[in-house]
Amino acid sequence: VQASSPEQSFPWWLLLLPAVLLLVLCLCCLMLLLPTSTQHPAAPALVPAPVKEEPVEEQRLLAPPPPRPPASAPAPAPAPYLTLSFVDAESKPITKTWHDKPLGLTFSKDTVPIVVTRVVKGSKADLYGITTGMKMTAVEFTGQDWTSVEDKDYATTSALLQRGVGVLPHETDRPYLQLTLLNPSTKEELVKTWYTKPLGLTWSQCAPIKVSKVGKGSRAWELGVEEGMEIKRVAHTDMPTPVDIYAKKYDEVMDIIK
Repeated sequence: VQASSPEQSFPWWLLLLPAVLLLVLCLCCLMLLLPTSTQHPAAPALVPAPVKEEPVEEQRLLAPPPPRPPASAPAPAPAPYLTLSFVDAESKPITKTWHDKPLGLTFSKDTVPIVVTRVVKGSKADLYGITTGMKMTAVEFTGQDWTSVEDKDYATTSALLQRGVGVLPHETDRPYLQLTLLNPSTKEELVKTWYTKPLGLTWSQCAPIKVSKVGKGSRAWELGVEEGMEIKRVAHTDMPTPVDIYAKKYDEVMDIIK
């Protein structure tokens, strides 16, 4: 057997081993440098689509409504009334209106035309200038239009008159204002009562309070109130006992009257 030399017995593949190891090392390094998984490109950020703005209707600036006026108190019902028309002996017409009763006169019965037979002294009929013998020619009252009675019989006229008187309140049944007046010329005191407005007079604004003006045909005029009279005492529905105001100030008197 031939012995082999040392060079022939050295394995040749050992020379390739370092090269293979180096190659493996390079591949490992390369693998480390590369990402382990496939990365997808980042999705682009979503930008919200612009919102289409609808045109906003321009609002009109409205001025605030004016404040409502306070509710006014209902107008008072007209006062009941009775209007009688007469003619005197000379056929002169006279028409007067009553707002309360008694009227202060009496009439003939069962005769046509109806004639005034009596007038109570100091009554409203007396103050109105009604005299005995006057003939009634027409009647009007609350709820009844002016009606001529010259051509009507006694029963019809009497029924109208009774209905007219029936609508009137008695003079003591209604709110009233009572003034005690002093006539400076005669020193006589007169008590006058009002049941309706206006009074028909004006007075001074200093004490003692004096009547400065009386309206012709007014209630004060019918009651015989005269300019210059002094108001001494006052009474009314809520204060039936007369109060002496002769020495009171004007504002105090107005508070009492109101």
